[in-house]
Amino acid sequence: AQMGRAERDWDDDTSNGNWTGAKRFYVTRDTDPAIINSPVIADLGEVNMGDPATLQSFIEWSVANYPAQHYALILWNHGSGWRERTTATAIKSICVDGLSNDDLTMTELRSALNAANAATGKTLDIVGFDACLMQMVEVAYQIMGSASRPLVDIMVGSEETEPGDGWDYAATLIALTADPAMTPSELATRIVSDYIGSYSSSLGITQSGVNLGLVEELATAIGSSKAYVWQLENKKNAKPSAELLLKIANYLGESPDFFLDDSANERSE
Repeated sequence: AQMGRAERDWDDDTSNGNWTGAKRFYVTRDTDPAIINSPVIADLGEVNMGDPATLQSFIEWSVANYPAQHYALILWNHGSGWRERTTATAIKSICVDGLSNDDLTMTELRSALNAANAATGKTLDIVGFDACLMQMVEVAYQIMGSASRPLVDIMVGSEETEPGDGWDYAATLIALTADPAMTPSELATRIVSDYIGSYSSSLGITQSGVNLGLVEELATAIGSSKAYVWQLENKKNAKPSAELLLKIANYLGESPDFFLDDSANERSE
């Protein structure tokens, strides 16, 4: 894990030595929820966590030093989704670095994933966003890659805002440790169910996993396309047509009301 910590002059938490900059940890289990007892692998000093080169470096370092059959990348921080390319002032991104006054736009995230994939030859099984507002089809299109060169297989995130405690890592990692043969799909499902189960249903939280390999299949099946999605987002007051909504509902085995009524029952799957 790589963690950046900015220097602050108010409300500082000194329980872990009040260090600043960025460090890489080899995360191990312990019983102390207040102190980081996992060993430090590297002290990087001050780095810009909103720079795509920083993310690229971390992915390549992780693959080189900890080779595995499967890879999951989890991004934790404030999130706000997809930035329209023609709106430079829009605050939509993830991994906000307050000290550098920078963040990762979705174009930059794709750039980092693409460069790391080219360097390592590895497709990430899961990219998870432990952040608000990231589970958007626009984000999916940015990070999925192509059929001939996929960058990510599964995306996990929340369509709505997340409570401050974020994901239930303890429950998920205990389950993964007990069943290390868990498939990426099973792990993604577990992340979602552990997160949902850790909060009261009255909070209206959301979390889902998306098989990115089926996104283009859905677009093809309903006669839509990536270009159509961009068109919807770039037009003021643009709304999917009733015909398109009906096609999506039929393809997914739901009624159109499922997509229009917030009180509709949740999917059982």
